[in-house]
Amino acid sequence: MRGEGPGQRPRAREAYTRAIQLFEEKLKTQPSNSDLVSSLLLCRAKCGDNGVAAGLAAMRELPDRSVGACYRAAVAAEVSGDRTRALAWLEDAMNRGYALREIGNAFLWRRSSSRGNSAGPGAIVRA
Repeated sequence: MRGEGPGQRPRAREAYTRAIQLFEEKLKTQPSNSDLVSSLLLCRAKCGDNGVAAGLAAMRELPDRSVGACYRAAVAAEVSGDRTRALAWLEDAMNRGYALREIGNAFLWRRSSSRGNSAGPGAIVRA
């Protein structure tokens, strides 16, 4: 489970699994709804699903991508470890009106330990 504390993992996995089921059910009747697609991809990314990249690529073909869907796609790509794709989706979101000030720490900030920065363990550095 990505982004959850060890004690929360079983409950988080259960919640994401249920959300995935609900989004998949809704997508049967609304397959081109970018908000549903991006929410599904974000839940899958949080669960460590390796198929998120293909879903993000397919989402580019949806004609009416909402600004929120583009931002969720950016977060899904980032959680999946694809910084290049995440930045492309973030640019898309910003071009559609997503405000930079609304972007939270989960996306643009990284712990220095994951970047090999010498700021010390647990220090926060600009990504």
